[in-house]
Amino acid sequence: MTRLSKLRKSERLATGSDTALLLGIFVISLALRAIAIDVPVNLDEVSWMERGSEFFRQFLEEDYQDTYLRHHPGIVNMWIVGSGMFVNCRLHELMPGLFDLAEGLTVRECMKSEQFSIALFILPRLFQALITAICTCALYALTQRLLGKSIALVATVLLILDPFFLAYQRFVTTDAMQVDLSTLGLLLLLLYLRGNGKTSRRTLRDRLGLLASGVLMGLATAAKIPALFVLPAVFTWIACIELGMWQPVFRPRGWLPQIFDLTLWLAAIPATIYAIWPVLWVAPEATLHRLYQGLLEESQRGFFFFWGQLTDAPNALFYPVVLVYRLSPAIFVGGLIYTLARLRPQLYRWFGKNLPLGKTGFAQINARPELNALILAVAWILVVLSLLDSKIDRYILPTVPFLAMLAATAWLQVWHWLQRKFPRLARTLGIKANLAVSCALFAIVAQLAVLLPHFPYYITYFNPLAGGSRVAQHLLMVGQGEGLDRAARWLNKSPEAERTLVASAYSKALEPYFLGEATNIGRDKPSPERLRRWVGAHRIVLYFNQFQRQIPDGEFLAYFRGQQPLYTLHIDGLDYVNIYPGPTLLPEDLARIQSPVNTTFTPSIRLLGYDLNRDRWTPEKPGKITLYWHFLEDALPNLEVEIALVNVSDEVPHKWQSPLVNGYLGQTDSIALGTLLRDFHQLPLTSDIVPGRYQIQVRLVFPDAIQPANANPTILGEVEIGD
Repeated sequence: MTRLSKLRKSERLATGSDTALLLGIFVISLALRAIAIDVPVNLDEVSWMERGSEFFRQFLEEDYQDTYLRHHPGIVNMWIVGSGMFVNCRLHELMPGLFDLAEGLTVRECMKSEQFSIALFILPRLFQALITAICTCALYALTQRLLGKSIALVATVLLILDPFFLAYQRFVTTDAMQVDLSTLGLLLLLLYLRGNGKTSRRTLRDRLGLLASGVLMGLATAAKIPALFVLPAVFTWIACIELGMWQPVFRPRGWLPQIFDLTLWLAAIPATIYAIWPVLWVAPEATLHRLYQGLLEESQRGFFFFWGQLTDAPNALFYPVVLVYRLSPAIFVGGLIYTLARLRPQLYRWFGKNLPLGKTGFAQINARPELNALILAVAWILVVLSLLDSKIDRYILPTVPFLAMLAATAWLQVWHWLQRKFPRLARTLGIKANLAVSCALFAIVAQLAVLLPHFPYYITYFNPLAGGSRVAQHLLMVGQGEGLDRAARWLNKSPEAERTLVASAYSKALEPYFLGEATNIGRDKPSPERLRRWVGAHRIVLYFNQFQRQIPDGEFLAYFRGQQPLYTLHIDGLDYVNIYPGPTLLPEDLARIQSPVNTTFTPSIRLLGYDLNRDRWTPEKPGKITLYWHFLEDALPNLEVEIALVNVSDEVPHKWQSPLVNGYLGQTDSIALGTLLRDFHQLPLTSDIVPGRYQIQVRLVFPDAIQPANANPTILGEVEIGD
C-alpha cells in the first residue's frame, strides 16, 4: 500500500470516527432530554406554553400587532412552543380524545387553551430537545476547531452531563436557547477573528462564518436579551488582538477592518430579531418602547432570597456563591485547578517559591489566547450580571459551556501529569493508551455520580463538595416546581380528586398533573377575591421556597406550619412539598375526625368533632386543636372561638380567643349554608400554668355582642398539662 493510499485510508477512518462521535453526542443529548419528558414542569414553562400558543395563533391570523407577549422577548421559544402546540391541536382535530381537550375544537380554538395537560408539553419539549441536541453537536465541532479534539471531547462530556445545565436544557423556557445559540455564535466569532493563523486576510467563507455568528447571536438575543451581556467581552477581544497581545494566534488586521467586521456582526443581531418577530414588521417604535419598559420593570422586581434573608438586590457575592453550589464538582474543581495554575506567577509573589502548586507540573498549563478569550467572556458576563439588582442563579448558564472548556483543559493537564509522574498507575487507568479518551471516561463517571441521584429533578442539584442542599437552603432560593407532579399524583389518589379544589402558590405547575382544580394563593398578602378562593380549598400545597421568601406572608405560613401535613415530599433531604388539609372539608375528611361529637352550639351551627395534637401539653410543646364545624344556615364570617382550660375546681386559669380559620374568613361575604369548615387553633402555654388534668371548654363568640341565649360553653374532653 502506497503512502498516499495509507493517508487516504487514515483520513476516511478519522472522518468515520468523527461522524460516529457526533452521532453518539446527538443520541445521548437527545436521550437525556427525552427520558422522563413528562416531568417535571417548571413554573415558567406553563407561562411559555401560553405565550407560545398565543404567539403562533396570532401569527396564523396575521394579527402581528399582538405577537408582542413578553420583554425577554422569548421569540425563539414561542416559535418552538407554538409550532409544537399547533401540531398538538392538529392531532387533536384528527384524533379526538388524544389529549385532555374539549371535542369539536378547531385548531385556532384549541390554541386559545389556558389549561395544559402534561401530554401537551411533550411535543414542544421534544422539538426543543431536537434543536438543543443539534446545538450540542455543533458546539463539539466548533470547540474542536478552536481548541482541539481532546478539549472538545472532555468539555462536551462535562457539559452534557452537568445537572444544572441539563435541567434548563429540558425546560421550554428561554434559557436553553439563549445559552446554546449564543455559545455557538461566540465560538464562530472567535474562529473568524483567529482566521487561519497565517494571514490577516479573510475569504468569502470566513465572511459567511461571521454572518452566521451574528445571526446566531441575534437568535440568542431574541430568546433572551441578556445574551447581549457578552458584548463587552467581544469589544475586549478586538482590543487585545489589535494591541498585539494575542500574537501570533490572533494577527492584528487594523482597527478599520475590525470595526467594519464588528459593525457587520452587530447589524446581523437586530436584523435577525426583526426577521423572526412579526410585531416589528408593523410597530417597531412602539415595540422597542414596550421592550424597554418591560426590561426596566424586570430589573427592579426584587423579592429574592439570599444568604438567609429576603432582599430586593442580592450583593456581589451572589454569583460567586451560585458558581460554587451550582457547578458540578468536575467543572468546579477543574476550573479551580485551571485558575490556580494560571495565577501561579502571582501566587509565587504572594506565598513564595515553596508553594506546592509549583511541584505538580502545572506550570505549563495551556495559556492559549483562545482560552484567554473564554476567560474574558466568563468574567464580563459575571461582571454585568453582578451590576444588576435582579439576580437569579440560572443567569450564570451562559458561562457554563466556557467553564467546561477551561475545566477540560485542566483535567487533561492533570491526566498528562499523572502519566509522567505515575506511569504504572497511568497504564492501569489506560491513560497512556489514549489521554483524551481516558479523561473523558473519568468525566463521564464523575458527572453521572452527581447527575443520577437527582433524576429526573436535575434542578435540585447543589454541589456536594460545598455541603449540597443541606447548606444551600440557607444561602440560595430552592425549588422551581420540581416534585409537584408527585404531589399531584398523591392528590389524585383521593376518591374525590376530580371535585377537589387545591390552593397553591405554584398552581400552574401543579395543574398539568392534577385531576381537580387548582387556584393560586399568590405571592402577596391575599386580596379579598383571592382569599375567597383559597378559604374554599380542600387542600393547601405549600412549597419550600415559600418559606424562604415568606409567600404570601409570615402569618399565613405560620398558621399552616403549626399543623400536621397530610403528605410531605422529601427530595435530597429537604421537604420540597407539604400538603395540608384546607379550610373546606371533603367527605373523606369527616371519616378522619379523631373525636366525633356532633354538638349543637346554636340551631344553625354544629360542631362535628375535634382533633388534639397530643394528650399532654407543655409550654415547650403547646396545644393545638382542630374543630370541625357544620353551618346549617348562612353565617357571618367574623365569628370567634373561645377555648379555655377548666381545672377540677371549675376555675379557668388559661383562655384563648381567636377568629375562625385565623380570621381569614373575615374578608368573605358570609359562610354559606351547608359549609363544612375545618378550624385550626394554636394554644401557647405560659410557664406558670399549674400542672394537672384540665377539661377543654369551647364557646362561640358572635360579632356585635349579639350572643344567642343557647350558645353556652361546651366541654369537649380532657388534657394533661405539664411534664
